This record gives sequence, C-alpha cells and structure tokens, in this order.
Amino acid sequence: MNDLASKIHQILAFIMVMALAPVAGAQIPASFQTPTLGYLFDAENRSVRPMTGIPGSSTIGAPLHLAFTPETIAFLPDERHAIVSPTESAEAFVVDLRESTWVPIRGTSSSITAMRTSTRGSAAALYDRAASRVFLVTGIPDSPVIQGTVDVSFSDDPLGQFAISDDGATALLSFPSAERDSVYAWTAATGVRHLSTASKISDMAFLGEDAVVVDSGKNQIFLMRNVREQAVPSLIASEVDGLSQPVAVFISRRSEIYIGDSSGAVLILDSTGHILREAHCSCTITTMAPLANSALRLTDRIDQPVFMMDGSESDRFLFIPALSVRGTQEGAQ
Repeated sequence: MNDLASKIHQILAFIMVMALAPVAGAQIPASFQTPTLGYLFDAENRSVRPMTGIPGSSTIGAPLHLAFTPETIAFLPDERHAIVSPTESAEAFVVDLRESTWVPIRGTSSSITAMRTSTRGSAAALYDRAASRVFLVTGIPDSPVIQGTVDVSFSDDPLGQFAISDDGATALLSFPSAERDSVYAWTAATGVRHLSTASKISDMAFLGEDAVVVDSGKNQIFLMRNVREQAVPSLIASEVDGLSQPVAVFISRRSEIYIGDSSGAVLILDSTGHILREAHCSCTITTMAPLANSALRLTDRIDQPVFMMDGSESDRFLFIPALSVRGTQEGAQ
C-alpha cells in the first residue's frame, strides 16, 4: 500500500512539473534579455546601432528600426535616450531608443549643426550655425523645454566647442580663429561675457559650478572656478604631467576628471584638480562618452575596434570588435 501511495505521489509531482514548465519557459526571455552598453551613430548610413553585451564581451548590433533619419544626434548618459535632429522634422526631439518613442523640443529649428549634453544629461545645448543661435534646453529627457537662447552672431568666427551646466543656467562657448581661441560664458542675468583666450580649445565640460577646459594647442588643462560668477582659471595639468595633444574631457559619476589625449593616455584627476593616476590605451582616443556599468567609450569608428575603459579603478581597456563589411552593408539596406 505504501508503495502504491509513493508511486501516485511521484506521478502527481511529475504532472505538476510538466504543467508549470510552459509558465517558467515564458518567463525566460524577460529575465535573460541581452544587456545594452550604449549606442553608436553610424554616420555613413545615418543609423543608430546598439552595443550589446557587457564590457569585455560585447558586439555592435544591427541598426535600430527608427521612424526617422538622424542628421545630428547626441546620446544621453543614461544609455537609453538621445537628442536627435532628423531630416524629416522641423524640430529636434528627445527619443527613447528602447521604446522608439519621442518628445519634441518645441521652438528648436530643423538645422541643428552640433549638440552637447550636460554632465548628468539633464540639459543640452543645440547649435544652429545658419541662424547663429544656441538653444539651451532643460527638462531632459521627459519634458524638454528651451531655457534660453544665445545669439552668437557677435563673433565673426563660427562657434567651436561649447558646454552647458546641468541646470541649464550657464554655458561656455569658444570661438576659434587663426591666432587664438576666445572663451565666453553665458548666463541669463549677464548675457555673454568674455573670459579668456587659449591656443586651441579641443573640449570643455562642467563640473558642478566649475568647468574643465582643454587647451590642446599648449597641452594644458584648466579648472575654471565658479563660471557663473568669477570664472577664475587654474592650471591643473600640462606637458609636465605627460599630456600630449589632449582631445577630450569626461566627468564621471564620482566627479572625477578624465582627460584623454590622442596618444592613448588617460589622466584621471579628482574634482579639485589633483592627479590621481594615469592609464594608457593602445588606441587613438577621439571621444569620451559614457556607457553602462560606468564604462567609458574612447573611439567611435565602427569599421575599427571600439575601445573603452571598464569604469573601475583598475582602468582596464577593452574593445568591441570592428563591424564586418557584411554588417556595414546590411546597415545600408
């Protein structure tokens, strides 16, 4: 009798497992979705490609199926949203790349030449070269609105590098000429005011109320204190520290300053400008863009390996294999 009861129990248990199997199987896709490190702009095909996987094990994916063609694009630090100036629209908008939904930025133009997002991605500056205007946008990503507009027609030279604070209340602007670059600040209260000159500004970024300015012409990095009020520049790194043609600056979530130069060196400083450490990549650094898991993208060509830092204090350099010729052709179809 006990043997019969045992067999019945085993049969019932087997039936329950088989009944629950389809339910468990249906949950697997939601639990094991491939993570996304970030996105790349395929300039040749005017498309957006995801970088799928994790640092050290990732690939460049097929172009996203979007209802627009990006003319100019800036990816936000949240690795999900982007600001887009498309060929089909009269206004720029913020797009959710996962959901393929977007919110228009009312009042912007259809001829945005360049874009810069703030350090945390809550604000952005959109440059319309034809109209000599810079739109300062806040409320990103959900409720974008123009906070102010800067008229840059006062300069005979086109706008070069520029940056915007996280609250959208302060902007930095540089205008390159044959002799030197001129640096200006803008606030709603003061308008545009001249700050200083430099040999060649290659990048700039806000660090709270301060800003980091990269002068690649003289291999110098300046920390500009209190841009809104005094804007006092302080030299924090130079050739003495091994800088050689610095090209990009990035402010991490820990408020550390990352400086990348074209030779592949990355200099890391704290928020006061004190040098913490240095790392070297076997690559030519062209950009510094945030990725998921605190990783940092250093290059942007998809026909070559895409190099990145892993975002930890070990400062490991990793890469995503270059997109194959076939993959590039598929993107054009």
